[in-house]
Amino acid sequence: MKKLLIASAAALLAAPLVAMAHPGGDDGHNVYWHDSNGVYVKDGNGNCIKAKDWRAGTQIEGCDEIMMAKPMDADGDGVVDADDKCPNTPAGVSVDRMGCALDSDKDGVPNYKDKCLRTPAGAKVDMDGCHSEKVLMEVNLNVNFASNSDVVTSAYMADIQRVADFMAKAGGSLAYIEGHTDSTGSAEYNKDLSMRRAQAVAAILVNKFGVAANRVKPEGYGESRPVADNKTSEGRRANRRVVAVVKGLIEK
Repeated sequence: MKKLLIASAAALLAAPLVAMAHPGGDDGHNVYWHDSNGVYVKDGNGNCIKAKDWRAGTQIEGCDEIMMAKPMDADGDGVVDADDKCPNTPAGVSVDRMGCALDSDKDGVPNYKDKCLRTPAGAKVDMDGCHSEKVLMEVNLNVNFASNSDVVTSAYMADIQRVADFMAKAGGSLAYIEGHTDSTGSAEYNKDLSMRRAQAVAAILVNKFGVAANRVKPEGYGESRPVADNKTSEGRRANRRVVAVVKGLIEK
């Protein structure tokens, strides 16, 4: 102990002493003594010698333990903000070394949102991370009518519903409902009758099966487009019809 004290004293005598300015240097406080070479003078216990203006709370490297600020991790994912490429990751989500949510199948949808975790590489996916591929498909409708009638019988309801179901899946599809007649009666009357038939089917799609009215387009062609010979009863029945071909993109 005596040797340490003597050594400290010798150091004090060997070099002129100055007081170390308080961090920041803007308040004029001098807190620890050191020699002209910047070496702190310490007592026998290894502590820096305080100057008269020393005050609590100083942090001088070499004399005081400097507390390093803990790096910030705002989203609590274990990756500090300075290194976090995805700083707003939801709590509890597993992340990679860059702080971004894991995406095992590399489909652009993170695991915690992905309902299909094994999507094939390069596949197009929807917002749930599931393979999404649409193909062009179509559905046909053919409704026949009694002579001089625009009443749709119950026998055709399942066929009309099938069209409505198709349109629900093919969001951008339109239904052009074409009404036709046989050649009985005047052309002018048949034109009106064919439109009423088309409107009757369109009304069922809209009012019974919930298809938006702006997606259903009724048209009347009268007797101008026969598909069979109007000279026979079978031919005339075939010509008294409403037909539609609806095309749209359906998920495969």
